[in-house]
Amino acid sequence: MISFQENWDRENTPLGILDQKKKEYLKTIDTRLQYVGHTLVSEGHIVGDYLLRVIHKKAMNAGSRERKEAVKNIDWMTCAESVRLKYFEKLAVQVKNGNKEEAVLYFLNPKLCIEYWFKHTVDGNTSGNPEQKYKDTFSAEFNRTSQEIRNCQSFEKIKTFVNDYMTQVDKVDYKLDLKGNQIIDDDLEIFRYAIEKELTEGGDRYSQEPFQNPSDDKSVMERLGCTEACHWCGALCWGSWKHHENIDISNKHHCSHQPEGLIGVHDMKTEELIANSCHNTDKDQSVYYWGKEYPTKWEVAITQDFSDWKFEPHHISIFNDLMCWFFKKLNKDLAKKLNLKPPPYNDLSEYGYLNLNYRDIISTLRTKI
Repeated sequence: MISFQENWDRENTPLGILDQKKKEYLKTIDTRLQYVGHTLVSEGHIVGDYLLRVIHKKAMNAGSRERKEAVKNIDWMTCAESVRLKYFEKLAVQVKNGNKEEAVLYFLNPKLCIEYWFKHTVDGNTSGNPEQKYKDTFSAEFNRTSQEIRNCQSFEKIKTFVNDYMTQVDKVDYKLDLKGNQIIDDDLEIFRYAIEKELTEGGDRYSQEPFQNPSDDKSVMERLGCTEACHWCGALCWGSWKHHENIDISNKHHCSHQPEGLIGVHDMKTEELIANSCHNTDKDQSVYYWGKEYPTKWEVAITQDFSDWKFEPHHISIFNDLMCWFFKKLNKDLAKKLNLKPPPYNDLSEYGYLNLNYRDIISTLRTKI
């Protein structure tokens, strides 16, 4: 994990980029000093080195794409519903076996926990062969580039090819700008030889670094969907990944609301977890939140302070029974964790939680997703 983080810092933070460019420029200066008085030789070696950088980056990109596509081809990665079923089924099996700790942590920190699980799972996927993809791409690009350099019959053609090749990846800052109108055939051969020598001798110079994590790719994270959780019940939004950044009505969060007690919402007087779902709350009910001293009417609260959420039943309701089953199994553990009281038995009975069967719920979910 440290090596991945160090690599990300090197590639993306201002100090990392500055340090990388510093080493790059120092190497260029060192090459020019090494061949002082022989401009074509020094520039040929510099060109060869930068060609290797591009070849390496193209091969790294291919390997990273291989990792990403392998993840996207996992059977449960087809949509947000199947991804969440995978996660919730994992938690449910643990709860069923008496191990409730991870599920309790999830319901108290939904966004953090599901994102951690998702990133850890996709980044740990071992299907695909990015290393072989890297080798195949590097070999193909190396051979093509070497052949192109050999085929160029003038300095201007080499210059055109090199400068075009530099633009095919990000973060390679080099442009060949020597004047070639006075370069004779012998000079061209010296220049070409220096390029080919650098390519051959430095072939594996840039191969030691990790591939990009699949979770760093937007198209992978989109499979998870929006991970914002309702303030009043903790249900995950069913919107698309980052949809809240939209500037139209589609930026509003919407979800299958669940028992409020799953995220610790409780009666202020009795300190009992609430078994009802927030979309069933009466508009005139008084609620407390954000440490406010005085209560606010529910209708006012959702209009004034929670207007970025919808509070009505959702058309995606397939997880409703599973969330109620979790509340049935976890309400005492949640209450203990939060120093509160479980909901009254009559509330669990009234809302139908006592008759829920895990096996029936999971088999129904599997047929619908």
